[in-house]
Amino acid sequence: MQKTVKVTVLAALLAFTTAQIKADQTNLVQEFNIQLTGVSQGATSTTRNVTVTQVNAARVDTRDVINALGAATGNSFSRAAKLLVITALPQGWVSVVVQDGTTRVDVSWFFLLEQESGQVSSSTVNLRTGRGSSTSYGIERFALSDAGGYPGLSVHFDVQGIATDQTNTENAPSRQVTADVAGAGDRAGNLVILQGTIRIHGFSLEVVADGPAPGV
Repeated sequence: MQKTVKVTVLAALLAFTTAQIKADQTNLVQEFNIQLTGVSQGATSTTRNVTVTQVNAARVDTRDVINALGAATGNSFSRAAKLLVITALPQGWVSVVVQDGTTRVDVSWFFLLEQESGQVSSSTVNLRTGRGSSTSYGIERFALSDAGGYPGLSVHFDVQGIATDQTNTENAPSRQVTADVAGAGDRAGNLVILQGTIRIHGFSLEVVADGPAPGV
């Protein structure tokens, strides 16, 4: 039932925002922001008869991920580059790309975006206009890993947590996913224990001749 409500609201969003557009495929384009912090193993030192082992602060953010993807794919992305999630409407196929100016590089093969649980939802739908809003809660997993045919990444992570998915078509159309996550990863092969926030936000529609292939 929750899935049906979500599909109904998304379908209304699509109809409301693209009623005048005649094209092969409409995609929802959103920014993908990663903010993870944690700890990694530090050095061990001995002074006289005291041995001290430390942990170091660690961080994995969107810029780190874009840099790692650039090195793996042979691209030199600028500091203006963004990580985007593109959802094909209404099918729901998802791709992840790096957008740098007018250049777009598909990096879907490196990502796993997966719903790990069922959802509980609240919603309001106007049966006459089709407009409404919904909020869904569930466990979602986000992972960055090596992809076949590419050099290994310098950073990896596999985190999950409670995600809040908010969709609104009552006023300005919007959709945002915010997840408080925790898990593990590595930087240059060194284990890192991570926690933080992942956000998929913004609302931009693009019309293209061919929609993105199912990426993640």
